[in-house]
Amino acid sequence: MSDLDYCTLAIARTAQKIETYFNKQLGDIGVTLSQLSILMFVIECEESGRRIFQRDIEHEFSLSNPAVTGILQRLEAKKLIKRSISETDSRCKWVLLTESGKSLKNACTAKRTECIKKFAENIPPEDIDAAIRVINAMCENISRESSGDSQGTDENRPPYSVSENIHTE
Repeated sequence: MSDLDYCTLAIARTAQKIETYFNKQLGDIGVTLSQLSILMFVIECEESGRRIFQRDIEHEFSLSNPAVTGILQRLEAKKLIKRSISETDSRCKWVLLTESGKSLKNACTAKRTECIKKFAENIPPEDIDAAIRVINAMCENISRESSGDSQGTDENRPPYSVSENIHTE
């Protein structure tokens, strides 16, 4: 197996382990990692005064419409968000937090921080920065390759850079 083959397998395995770990830790809150990510995005947008459409979530997370629809339906069933049809375009749906969704902010933030710190344990910030740079470069390469494919292209999204947030107490 080549180094690149091993690298892609290691990234996939790590992503799976992260998702499994997060989901286990989030069990007491009653959300999954996918739901948490979208819920936190909606919270951050609302706090900054930005109303968002479902398609904004699709773009932010590079997910298909059916994938986002499913996650939003589950969040709606849990009464954490509600969707509302746009007044100006009936094809578009606003995504809004409910009071229950807003009340989960502190618990979600704490769990997310706890999990991220666990992943970063014993890893120097410069190693995390290097990993982020390599993964961002791989994503850029893939985005250039598939630029004709609207699904999964990240040309308008800034690269990830989080190590300074991971290592703060």
